[in-house]
Amino acid sequence: MAFALPSDVFSLAYEPRTDILRGSWAGPLPASALPECYAQLLEAACAHGRCRFWLLDLQARNWSDDSFNRWFTAQFIPQVLSTLGQPVFLACVVRPGQRTHVEDGRTGLLLRQVAGCNIYPFYFATEADARAWLADQQAGEQPAPDRQAHSHSLRR
Repeated sequence: MAFALPSDVFSLAYEPRTDILRGSWAGPLPASALPECYAQLLEAACAHGRCRFWLLDLQARNWSDDSFNRWFTAQFIPQVLSTLGQPVFLACVVRPGQRTHVEDGRTGLLLRQVAGCNIYPFYFATEADARAWLADQQAGEQPAPDRQAHSHSLRR
């Protein structure tokens, strides 16, 4: 059963200037509450022109467990793809203590599974780096006219 999470637990904001949807957790949540956060993200993305550029601040949130990962790949990703189209970019900001989770084999498997679906979560140590990456992804989708002629020389 879906329930709205209080804004002091999970906050959501759309930034029209940058076309970025930002989700932020204020602290740990039970794994069972995480799908509701992602449902709210998807709903907000739809409400804002099918926004496909998400900035997720995971620094205060607990790391997801295997059951969440299974839900994410089996249920959420297909829902995102059918609703928003492809590709979808998730810039995730993590704290230094979460790096071991990011580098874990289970996270690597999750990343390979979702990349096959054109969902691209990447992890960053700072919000500035995450925003820069999202801006680069946005720019890559719509090359400026002066860059189109020389796109073969651009390195990604």
